[in-house]
Amino acid sequence: MNTHMRQFLLFVGVGSLAFSLACGGGSSNGGGFGSGGGGNGSFSNATLSGQYAFQLSGFDLLSQVPVPFREAGVFTADGNGHITSGILDLAEGGSPQSATFTGTYSVSSDGTAAMTFNASGGGTATYALSIANSSKVEMVQADNTGLVGSGIALKQDATAFAVVPSGTYVFREHRIAVGSLVPASQVGQFTVTNGAVAGNVDSNNNFTVAQSTITGTFNFPSTDNGRGSGTFTDNTNSTSTFLYYVVDSSHLILFSTDTGEIGIGQAEKQSGTFSNASLNGAYAFAGVGDTINTLIGFNMAGRFNADGSGNISAGNLDQVIDGVASNPSSPVTFTGTYTVAGTGRADVTLNTDVGNLHEIFWLVSPTRAFFLNDSNTDVSDGSLSAQSGSFSSATLNGSYAFNMTGIDGTGSGDTNDFVGTLQWNGTSGVTMRALINVTGVINQPANFPGTYTVSSNGRVVGSFNNISNNLVFYMISPTDAYILENDTNIEIYGNMTKQQ
Repeated sequence: MNTHMRQFLLFVGVGSLAFSLACGGGSSNGGGFGSGGGGNGSFSNATLSGQYAFQLSGFDLLSQVPVPFREAGVFTADGNGHITSGILDLAEGGSPQSATFTGTYSVSSDGTAAMTFNASGGGTATYALSIANSSKVEMVQADNTGLVGSGIALKQDATAFAVVPSGTYVFREHRIAVGSLVPASQVGQFTVTNGAVAGNVDSNNNFTVAQSTITGTFNFPSTDNGRGSGTFTDNTNSTSTFLYYVVDSSHLILFSTDTGEIGIGQAEKQSGTFSNASLNGAYAFAGVGDTINTLIGFNMAGRFNADGSGNISAGNLDQVIDGVASNPSSPVTFTGTYTVAGTGRADVTLNTDVGNLHEIFWLVSPTRAFFLNDSNTDVSDGSLSAQSGSFSSATLNGSYAFNMTGIDGTGSGDTNDFVGTLQWNGTSGVTMRALINVTGVINQPANFPGTYTVSSNGRVVGSFNNISNNLVFYMISPTDAYILENDTNIEIYGNMTKQQ
C-alpha cells in the first residue's frame, strides 16, 4: 500500500491545527467555522442530524510530485456535535482502502463548521464545512495530513437502503489512471432491474471519443449506511468495479474501485419522455476536465436558450483552458443546434465566436442533464440545469454557502480550496468569508469584501479584494449558481447555494 495512503488512513498528525480551526482562528472578526456562535444565522449543531454520503477530490502533497486522490463515504451526525459512525473509502494508487471512524463537529450560527474524523486505528482528519441547509454541506480538507481536497456531503434517506437501486439512471463519471495520468470521462444511461444492469455510454478515454453498450450488476447495499458495490462491462468486455452510496431512491454517489485508477461520479434517476421539445427554455451549465497538457486544465461555465425545436440562441460562456482565459468583460457568444433521441441522448453543436464545440447531453429530465465534451484536446464533462426565475442585483440578497477548488498556476502551481459563505446585499456589495487551503497551508477564516453586477440572463461578475476581479457566477435560480474564476493561469471552479 502507498505510504502516503497509509498515513491518510491513519489520519496522522493534525496536531494543533485542528484546534485553531475549531476555534475559528484568523485575522478578521465574524466567528464561524465551528467557533460556536459566529455570524447572524440560525444554524447550530442540531442542523447536522442523520446520515450523510460524501465525496471529495484533490491531491496528495506528500509525494515528490503531487498525486491526485478521490475519497467517498458515509458519516452519521447525532445533532449534538458527535459523529457516531462512519466509513471512508480512499483511492490514490494501487487498490482502494477503507477506514471506519467516529468524530466530532461544531457548527457556528453562520452555517460554517469544523468536523473531525477519529479513525478506529488512531489519528484524525479535520474538515471545514459550509452548510447550505440540513441536506447539503460543502466540505474542504483542513489539516496537515498532506491531502488537500474539496467536495460535498448530502443527507441520506435511510429508507432507500432496504432495496437494490432500480429504474433508469443517467450518470456522469471522471477517472484518472494513476501513474500515467490518462483521463477518462463517461456520461450515459443505465437501467437496473433486480440488480442487473443494461445501458449505453458515451466516453472520452485519453482524448478518443466512443459509444458503447454496458451490462453489469448492482449488489444489495448495506442496510446500515447505503453503501453497495457494482460492476459495468462494456462491449469490448472491459469490466470496471465501483462502490455506490445511496443518497435517496433517485440519487447515487459513485466511487471507482479499479486498481490503478481513481474516479468519482454521480447518478440521478431519469424521468419524462424525450424529444427536441424536451430542451425548451433557458439553461445554465458548467464543465471541468483535463487537457493534453494539464490536470484540471479545462474549465467552462455558461448559459443558453433552447427553443424546443432544435435551435440554441443567446449563448454566453466563460472558459479557462490551459491557463488561457476568455475575456471576462466580453463572454464568448454562441448559437447552436441539437437533436434529442427518445432515450434522452442529445447531440449538440455550439457555434461560438472562437470555434465550434460538439457536446453529448444525456437528459435526466427536461430540466437537468449531464454532458460530455466531444474533443481530442480535452477530457471533460459537466452538468446542465434549467434556469428559473428572473435575475437582477436584487436577486442576490442574503447568505450563500459556497465551495471552490482548483489550481493557481500563476506561481508554483498551488492547489486552492475555498469554503465559506457569500453575503450579498441585494444592490452591488458582497462579502466573501472563506477558509482557504493553499497547498496544505490553512489560511484561517477571513473576510474579503467585493462588488458585483448582474445581467438579466443570470451571468454575475464579482470582484473580491485579494481574491479576483473576475469571479463569474452563472445563476441556475435565485438560490443556486455555478462559479468560474476567469483569470489567466487560474483553473478554479465551484458552486454556491443559498443558506436556509
